[in-house]
Amino acid sequence: MPSLGAAFQPQPGAVKEHPEAYQSVLIWQPTVVRTTGARAALTKAPIIRDVPQVRRKLTNRNSTSGLRTLAVSNAHASGVWKRGTLHFRDNGILLIYSDEHSLLQSIACEDLCTNHIRKVDSSLFGRTLAMGIFARPSTLTPLSPRARLNSTASDEPIYLCFYTRAALHKWLYLLRIFAQPEVYGSPLSVSKGGTHRFYRQLDMTINGVRSLSHTTSADLSALSDGAAPTGARGPIIGSRPISTIPGQDRDFDSSTREDTILQCYCVVRSGPYAIAKTKVHSTTSTALWLEKFSIGDLPPWTTLTIELMQSQRGGKTALFGVVELPVQTMRRGEDIDGWFPIWSTGRAGGGRDHAPVLSSAADPASAYSRELIGELRLIFHVRDEVIMPRRRYDNVSQILNSDKFIPLVSVLTKVVDEQNVLGHLVDVFASSGTIVPRLADLTQAETDAMNEGSELELLFRGNSLLSRSLDKYQRTYCTDWLFDSVGLFVLNICEQRIVIDTPHAHDDGSGGGSVPNSSGGIGGARAEGGEIRFLDQAETVYNMKEWTRTLWQSIYGARNKCPP
Repeated sequence: MPSLGAAFQPQPGAVKEHPEAYQSVLIWQPTVVRTTGARAALTKAPIIRDVPQVRRKLTNRNSTSGLRTLAVSNAHASGVWKRGTLHFRDNGILLIYSDEHSLLQSIACEDLCTNHIRKVDSSLFGRTLAMGIFARPSTLTPLSPRARLNSTASDEPIYLCFYTRAALHKWLYLLRIFAQPEVYGSPLSVSKGGTHRFYRQLDMTINGVRSLSHTTSADLSALSDGAAPTGARGPIIGSRPISTIPGQDRDFDSSTREDTILQCYCVVRSGPYAIAKTKVHSTTSTALWLEKFSIGDLPPWTTLTIELMQSQRGGKTALFGVVELPVQTMRRGEDIDGWFPIWSTGRAGGGRDHAPVLSSAADPASAYSRELIGELRLIFHVRDEVIMPRRRYDNVSQILNSDKFIPLVSVLTKVVDEQNVLGHLVDVFASSGTIVPRLADLTQAETDAMNEGSELELLFRGNSLLSRSLDKYQRTYCTDWLFDSVGLFVLNICEQRIVIDTPHAHDDGSGGGSVPNSSGGIGGARAEGGEIRFLDQAETVYNMKEWTRTLWQSIYGARNKCPP
């Protein structure tokens, strides 16, 4: 197995004429619900030499079924992250192996489109370094046993999680190089690279819901006739449930409606695939959510929907409402703010057992059977930006790298959103290798603009154009260096539960008192056998010096890994 950061490292003994790349990753393996019994454990289709290992896993299956990993415990999860290895060949074939060295997927990247390979929003898995492959042009023959086994989950995207941001970007663009570009223009120009392409982005804020009811008019009619609702229909949670007759309110037990709380969340879908997910909220008829998403590099718009999912007992979820957004006719480049109707799914009981939220979208309900069950407050911005070939921007690049850079940026940040301007400029300068001279120009301009007597220490902390540009650059390109500098140090402190206190740390005047030790002072603490043991003052000072020395040694050791 290669090391975690062994990207683009050829296997020892490989032929130089056929370069290869390897990378250790985490692979999302969804739960397969179509198979039962012992056959379900064999969906990975192990090779012959791994059969004894599979038998041992089947024997120990009952003893380990109760354990839940961090990935499985997610609210949306219906699968688990497992270790695996990516193997990419120079002929454009991507091989994905499991931790047991069995072949999971064989993908021909030349049959993919560039929009099939994109990053995944962190809200879906709680991981910021995830990438998805949303098509499966397999190189396996249809008659092969592995092709038949993999066909059961052919609609599921392939999700990969990397250990570093650098590895994510390297593999993302490596696969896109071999994929077919999404370019437009005349047939002659497309064969030569096209005249333009599109960049699509969705900025969305889900503010909350109002007048949300989990019952339809059929359920309310049954209640008004004295019939008790079944458990499948769910409770009434709307403070003013929708009536079958306009202007008429039905009066039921108000305490039941007001005290009932619904555990639900939203799943945003572009086409059949989920692109974002909210947290689980305890929602009454009216609730405030305030969750923001910014998803870029999306495929061509087909449909844009928001599904309201209800969390049930046993980790199950049920779909009980859908918001349909007319993305084809929406205004581009403008903020759209309003309340959008939530339609019932048209099923009995207002909900249904739902497949994993990462699979294909729900079956569309009949337009004649669904009803309005509430409203969802949304603020979103749909972007369709035309991007031309790089040679068309040569004049712009010359201006950005000239003496006119400072006044141009100062004017742009007053007219256009500053965050968008800085993000694009940092990416342009970083890709062209001129980020250091441009940051130096900003530093000189900020220094010249400072008043006499101003402290130069505030140069990078003054919430100025320079400080925000530097912060943007660090967040985008320096996170791996930050982890190499202090990441393992911080993880070690958290794992060992190191606590270093001052003599007055516990004397806060709140009446809690202090914790004395053998020397009469307040020291640090160390976890031993699951308990925290307080240290004396001398030992605390010694530990403080040792941890500080270790921290600075870690920072100094990673000095050569600083991005240029």
